[in-house]
Amino acid sequence: MSVAEVITDLILAGTDPLLVGRVAEALASREPVQIRDEAADRRRAADRERKREFVLRKSAESEETKLEKEKSPIPPKEKTTSTSNEVENYQARGADFEKFWRAYPQRIGSNPKEPARKSFTAAVKRGVDPEEIISGALSYAAYRADDDPKFTKQAVTWLNQMGWADDYSGQRPSARAGPGQPPKDSITAALAAHIRGMTNEPALDQHNGPTLDLNRAGYSTSIAGPGG
Repeated sequence: MSVAEVITDLILAGTDPLLVGRVAEALASREPVQIRDEAADRRRAADRERKREFVLRKSAESEETKLEKEKSPIPPKEKTTSTSNEVENYQARGADFEKFWRAYPQRIGSNPKEPARKSFTAAVKRGVDPEEIISGALSYAAYRADDDPKFTKQAVTWLNQMGWADDYSGQRPSARAGPGQPPKDSITAALAAHIRGMTNEPALDQHNGPTLDLNRAGYSTSIAGPGG
């Protein structure tokens, strides 16, 4: 395409006459043409300014963060104290559970320790005093002192049933009579009375309780109340 055709196309396209003249001169002198788009220049300048402001803002934020870290290099004491208290409480609960485990009555058969530890810890977290649980275990142990250990509850069951809140001041299981049976102390007294009768020994004291007939087959008992 000739220089004249280029100029004609520019004019027909409505290009600024000054720009057309510059193009014509450049083409005539064979120098490169630098066509400037002012709107694009303004956009590029605005982009550069935004980037510069962004870099400055980030730099300022980084400097502020650095200063804050230099002012407080150690975590707040409150958090450290809280963590320390949690560790101490955990250790205290462990020691309290071991005291409970030693106080709890022996059981023949399965008596898993770790489930009991979890139940003990859960009770303490709910606000139960560990000493109350330990005291309850001691009372339960005394209550079952003369009884078959295989019938002692598992510790985890006792804890889940809040056994420390039970009353162990009543009659021990070994002293309780079964259905249709006289109390053991009554049987003992009846035996003593029968032996005294066989040996003609005088009674040491008055016995008004039930009597035991040892002459019946199978050593079955015959209970008679006072005056009966």
